[in-house]
Amino acid sequence: MTKDVTIHIKPPLKKGNLPILYYQYNVDGGLWRTVMPHRLPIVVRDLEINNMYNVNIRAVNKDGASDNQTIEVTPTGTPDSPIINNIEYTNNHIEIYYTLGSDNGSEITDVEYRISGQRFISSNLQNPIIINRGFRFGRNELISLRSKNKNGYSDAVNDDVLIPTIQHPPNILSFSASGGEDSITINWNIDDGGSALTSIEYELEEII
Repeated sequence: MTKDVTIHIKPPLKKGNLPILYYQYNVDGGLWRTVMPHRLPIVVRDLEINNMYNVNIRAVNKDGASDNQTIEVTPTGTPDSPIINNIEYTNNHIEIYYTLGSDNGSEITDVEYRISGQRFISSNLQNPIIINRGFRFGRNELISLRSKNKNGYSDAVNDDVLIPTIQHPPNILSFSASGGEDSITINWNIDDGGSALTSIEYELEEII
């Protein structure tokens, strides 16, 4: 990944008694490049992220070039996208587990999430991200994550999660009790709402 770096300088009007004709810069002692005074600031292009460079700058008039001024430059970039490890719906909320990507030289300050095209919301780097609202039951929701640093945002990454419908009570089809036995038979069916049932509970109440 590369980045352009802008260097602002305060140009002298003259070097000695002669006006400045132009400025020059090079990167790590390479080829000198010319910048006319009206084209300032200096823009150094296509520097690799997280690499340190020495940018040498000088002014030139009819008598020649000034001494060099050297500036150390380490470009930073927008972060890489986070990696979604797992998304699950449990106990009436969504949990998103993720791993941060590279910060590309600038600390990641936030991870934002979005549900099915809604606006992005800050997570304050919570991991897992817990979402308690904004989703709809009985459908797949598309979850998007993106990282943020001072340079901007990563590309968003996406995954989906099934939100089950709200469970309804079981539908009792038949009920029978054997007079000579301590047993009750109940036949029922139920819609699991898209999420596998883990148990059915019952309670006996004695009526006197």
